[in-house]
Amino acid sequence: MKRRLEELVDAPPAGATVDDRADTIGLYAEVLKGEGNAPGARAMEEKRLALLVAAASAASTPEEAQTYDYARMNALLALGRGEEALAMFEERTKQLPKSYEAQARKGSTLVALGRHKEALEPLSKAIELSYGPRRLRYLAQKAKAQQAILDRAGALATLEEEVLGWRGLPASQRDEARLADAEKRLAEARAP
Repeated sequence: MKRRLEELVDAPPAGATVDDRADTIGLYAEVLKGEGNAPGARAMEEKRLALLVAAASAASTPEEAQTYDYARMNALLALGRGEEALAMFEERTKQLPKSYEAQARKGSTLVALGRHKEALEPLSKAIELSYGPRRLRYLAQKAKAQQAILDRAGALATLEEEVLGWRGLPASQRDEARLADAEKRLAEARAP
């Protein structure tokens, strides 16, 4: 697998999108990291980031540029440059104030930086702006941030909302495994 990934990184197939190429480079970086090759993994993350930055810079609108934000965030976090990811999302939330993705990713970045209390505001905005299963995943993330800052009452309320949300979805959208996980996390949070 490693050799094939290396080949794909060096010579992407015709028609490979930026996302495809970035994902391949990210996978290769993970393989190198797993082998203990930290410099090689770092070089691949730098390569992935450069590709994504170029694509985002060439985008004609903030909405188009936003399509690269998640992968950029992951590359920046892998490189220990979380503050740059946060700055990117500060700008993106100004450009796209009604984007639940920008708010959620800002919250995720803050969580990754260990700034759980600060993450609550953008996660709450993401919850307010989103709907369906995505909204419920943001509730789960908010509950984890609340638990990290020892806000037991807040976490319980958020987990209850998440469980009710999963139960209330139409069967075609309901994910029984996620519902069971949410119920388990709620039961654990209720335990003394």
